[in-house]
Amino acid sequence: MATSAGYPPHSVENLQLNTQLDRLFHTATYLCLLGGLVLLWRAARRPHALWPAPSPARSSWGSASSASAKGVASHQVLGITV
Repeated sequence: MATSAGYPPHSVENLQLNTQLDRLFHTATYLCLLGGLVLLWRAARRPHALWPAPSPARSSWGSASSASAKGVASHQVLGITV
């Protein structure tokens, strides 16, 4: 992380700084992951009402956007032509 900020890995001090910043980054990432899992666990244990069935307008919008995404992926990204 520090290498791209102007601390080239040519000295022991810069390598130690890079390692320390990497540790801090991974610690913060794991803490965010743990917090998200706690929130998910709490939400899953909470009693909740049933969700209403999707209306025809919403279901057709979802299938249209799915078809558009599939078309872009197959034609533009993968280069598949029919």
